[in-house]
Amino acid sequence: MSSRERRIILSPQALDDLTDILQYTLATWGEEQMQAYQTVLDNSLKLILENPLAGFRRPAVSEQHRFVVSGQHLIAYRFTGRDVEVSRILHGRMEVRMGLSEDP
Repeated sequence: MSSRERRIILSPQALDDLTDILQYTLATWGEEQMQAYQTVLDNSLKLILENPLAGFRRPAVSEQHRFVVSGQHLIAYRFTGRDVEVSRILHGRMEVRMGLSEDP
């Protein structure tokens, strides 16, 4: 299956995370830095789309998720065999376990 057939699906929480990250970056460091960080996050999502097995596993945190570091954040996602479902985009300092649900 090519990445063209695959989709990235952001959960409502991941969409909220992304919005919060970009709003915080804009308010703290300005539009140029916000756009630069958005590019970092977008590139990580493209990497996941093209190679869903690229992320690392942390079985102690979640049996179902893979993780990719993106800037100061950690993208938690599941690969369903067809689509990539992004569960959360969490700051590296957050307790990852608290931000994830094991329900598919």
